Amino acid sequence: GGQQTQGSVGLMLTERAVAAENITHGYDAGIRLRGSLLGDMGPFAPAGITAKVGVYSGDGSVLTPDDNKGVLLVGALHLNFGDDLGWSESCLWDGVFGLRAGASAAINWERESKDQMLSVDLLAKVWRFSLRGEYLMANREPTYQATDEAPYPERFRRHGYLMQMGFMVVPDHLELAFRHDYYDDDREDVDDYSAVRYLTGGANVFFLEGRVKFQLDYIHRMEAGAVEAISNDTFMAQATLAL
Repeated sequence: GGQQTQGSVGLMLTERAVAAENITHGYDAGIRLRGSLLGDMGPFAPAGITAKVGVYSGDGSVLTPDDNKGVLLVGALHLNFGDDLGWSESCLWDGVFGLRAGASAAINWERESKDQMLSVDLLAKVWRFSLRGEYLMANREPTYQATDEAPYPERFRRHGYLMQMGFMVVPDHLELAFRHDYYDDDREDVDDYSAVRYLTGGANVFFLEGRVKFQLDYIHRMEAGAVEAISNDTFMAQATLAL
């Protein structure tokens, strides 16, 4: 997932989107290879193609408890256009236009199940605006037989998305940000009682070229299938320092 692999200090809001946190796999012991192809081919041609592949001994995260007896395969491919987007989701850069589009996929084999994950993402920066969109999905199919005693793991179909934007009001110092994200841990449930939507708005203050950042967010959570509203909105304040 694009946002899940974003460094914490570079996040536009205090927390990652709920879909990224609940769908994306983690990593265990393993190896990852990264390579780039092509170079600068003009303003409207890919500035480069980035590919990543990884093999790990399981994910050990939200999808399945890790017994170090699984195999996780991960692959990602991204096309990069225009200027380098930099290390931050925010527009702390010197470019005019930058765009990255791509997809990633993962398969995790455990003793009792096989998990499949897919995400497509888009990140763009234009002048003082920054945009991010991402869709994620995950499926699990149990591999144990019906005669087995183990009730775990159960089959699931999860998906979610995030749409995020920011505007740098004062270049390099003050940014306003907004995100809408959605997560459903059972996309086959027509009543949608398992789904949640988050609306998050925030302000960021930067110093020292963005290495020092103060954030204040308001998170409005909506249970999409709930009969009545639940009062669980949250204020989040955070300070980060990147050395």
